[in-house]
Amino acid sequence: LRRPAALIDAHPDRPILTWSGTSAELPLFVRVAQRHRLGPLLDPLFARHVDLYRWTAGNLRFPFPGLTLKDLAAYYGLPRLSDIQGGFAAVTLYGRYLATRDPVIKQRLIDYNQEDLDALATVTNAIRQLATSTSGQLATRETH
Repeated sequence: LRRPAALIDAHPDRPILTWSGTSAELPLFVRVAQRHRLGPLLDPLFARHVDLYRWTAGNLRFPFPGLTLKDLAAYYGLPRLSDIQGGFAAVTLYGRYLATRDPVIKQRLIDYNQEDLDALATVTNAIRQLATSTSGQLATRETH
């Protein structure tokens, strides 16, 4: 956790984006920080965190029922190639990797995580453009 904390500190003007991280990664970070007595090491992460899933669910609608990162990435043209079906499957596979240290499993997890990062970047950029153009349209309509 010290390396990500240093990276966060090195970029104090950047938000920390996750997709549903409020219910996934952040509680895990809190538990690990408490267990290892890291104190306020992750306070900047919590202060600058934006759960893009929550923001999107409260502000945008898409022409499909789900709001998974995988679905939105596909909607914006970024297909998933990984055979790992989701976060729960990735955690299970990670447990198997820890038990076996199988390099094939490790590479599958790296590929899955890279796809998640690519998806988050693609969806973030698309939502930023959509929100910016929408807010401009709303401002124009309100002045007429």
